[in-house]
Amino acid sequence: MKLNGRDIGTIKGALSLSGYQLSGILGSGRFGTCYSVSRHEENFVLKVFNKNDVKRRKTKIAREGKILAAIDHCAIPKMIQVIDADGIYGLIMEKKPGNSLEELINWDYDFSEN
Repeated sequence: MKLNGRDIGTIKGALSLSGYQLSGILGSGRFGTCYSVSRHEENFVLKVFNKNDVKRRKTKIAREGKILAAIDHCAIPKMIQVIDADGIYGLIMEKKPGNSLEELINWDYDFSEN
């Protein structure tokens, strides 16, 4: 997902409606981009879905937020809020400490069943 200044401005505007501030980009992949956001000195992750995917599969994408909201497990980020404004659809989630899955895979981390 290539972002131009207009897209970033739109994301900032959508976040400001809920009192969040954009801090930076964490990474991107096939389905969207993750950002670091904050509100009241607390940090979160915003996952913004690609606009084309939202247009074609919004019902399926919305299901991810519903599933995350229903799960209560220490290893899975808690769902905080859905952002659906100004053409931006994203999920604000708890920011977990530690390394990313990509980093662990690159380091040949030995995953256990737990």
